[in-house]
Amino acid sequence: MEMLWLKDDILIENSGISYTFKDAWNRTLSVVSANLTHTGQYTCQVRLRSGGFPIVTASATVTVLGECTVVMGVAVVVMTMTVVVVVVVVVVVVVVAVVVIVIVVVVVVVVAVVILIVVVIVVVIVIVVVVVVAVFIGMVVVVVVVVVVVVVVVAAAVTVVVVVIVIVVVVVAVVVVIVIVVVVVVVVVAVVIIIVVVVVVLVVVVIVVVEE
Repeated sequence: MEMLWLKDDILIENSGISYTFKDAWNRTLSVVSANLTHTGQYTCQVRLRSGGFPIVTASATVTVLGECTVVMGVAVVVMTMTVVVVVVVVVVVVVVAVVVIVIVVVVVVVVAVVILIVVVIVVVIVIVVVVVVAVFIGMVVVVVVVVVVVVVVVAAAVTVVVVVIVIVVVVVAVVVVIVIVVVVVVVVVAVVIIIVVVVVVLVVVVIVVVEE
């Protein structure tokens, strides 16, 4: 008895595809690493070498669908690119936020220092003028009072400046944190939506392929 396998009426060993047999009698044919080249009509022929009996044949048409692999590959690429974009966006937002905080803090500190320097210079000039005038007219009590008032004013000015700096820094930090949170939430929602869409598309494709 002889058993032959053909693909598209060509002996299987000459068809150029990868295959294997499950037993020593070649009764079961298995394709290896199935791809689009395995699509075709497979025929099994059984006959007696001595003849006298008709050849028994059985055929089956095999169709390999490569679209699922393509779609899954595209889906993987899309999800990978989405994750990369998310990471880049989050990093950029955080870096920008930190830079903005640093710039605002530096500007506020510089302005505050300039204001303090100007106030100190003005106070020193006022004190010098008052002392000279008081000494000239012999009013030491006035000098003491003026110095005390000036010191109080300077202390109040310094306190106000420090408070303003703290308030500005806190407000900027809060705003930046809110912006970061909003951006991260939006990006995460976008990623979830993209992943859901990709999964739905894959499910639809699989269902269509199975039905076919």
